[in-house]
Formats: sequence, C-alpha cells, structure tokens
Amino acid sequence: MTFIENKYTKWYFGIITKAQSEQRQKGGDVYYECHHILPKCMGGTYANKNLVLLTAREHFVCHWLLTKMTRSEMKAKMYYAFSAFHQFKRKTNPLTSFEYQLLVEIKAKLVSERPRSMEERQKLSKSLKGKSKSEATKKKFSDSAKTRALKENCNGK
Repeated sequence: MTFIENKYTKWYFGIITKAQSEQRQKGGDVYYECHHILPKCMGGTYANKNLVLLTAREHFVCHWLLTKMTRSEMKAKMYYAFSAFHQFKRKTNPLTSFEYQLLVEIKAKLVSERPRSMEERQKLSKSLKGKSKSEATKKKFSDSAKTRALKENCNGK
C-alpha cells in the first residue's frame, strides 16, 4: 500500500523532511513526540529511519494528513489513529492543532513534575501483591516491555 499522490502527501513529507533536517532531540526546551513516518499498520517499524520527532502541532497535522493520503481500509485505520488526538473533545468545536499542542505540553509538564510519595508507591505495591496474572496478561506485560525498549530508539533521538 502506498500513499495517494496528492497535495496532502507532499505536505506530509515536507513536514517530515524539515523535522529530520533539524536533527531534533528530546529533553530540551521544546516538547517533541515520536512519530512513525510509515505507520505501524502499514508495516512501519521502530527503526530509527522510520521515526521522527515532531512538535505536538506537527504530529497532530501529520495524522490529519494521513487521513487524506490513504484509501479504504488504511484510511479507516488512519482515522482511528487520528481520533486519539481528540481525547480532549469538546461538543461543539473540535480542537485545533494549536490547542492540542498547548494541552499536551501542559499535561507532559504536570506529569513529569508530579512525584509519587513513598506512601503512594507502597499502597500501589500492596494492592498488587498476591494477585496472580493470567498467561495472557503476562504476555501483554512482556510485549509492552519489548515495545518500550524499541521506543527507546525514538527517545534517544
């Protein structure tokens, strides 16, 4: 499956090329999100060559563009991925890319600044002790750990 050749595809790869040329890195003053250039559902991987750091606004726009540059089943998958950006939905007006960027930057800052107290950690640990996990749950944890390790490729950029 390839992308439709249209203006949206050109815009998409324009954003990607610009971001790659800037050799961005996480951890500075600018908030970045990791993006799969070729989406995972289209065969994209966590290889460095398929990952790029985008601002929250660029990430929002790229996922919107992906809905405009695919057909049929892939288009549906791209809409599903794009819908994740609307977790901050409003009833009358959807979020703009600027509003989305502001919200995720604030959320990231709040999460990173909120330390868990020793009491909170002990309470969580106690609530999980003695509970057995099914084989399916163990497999999910294992797969999740592998995915996190692969994602480190993007975080290291």
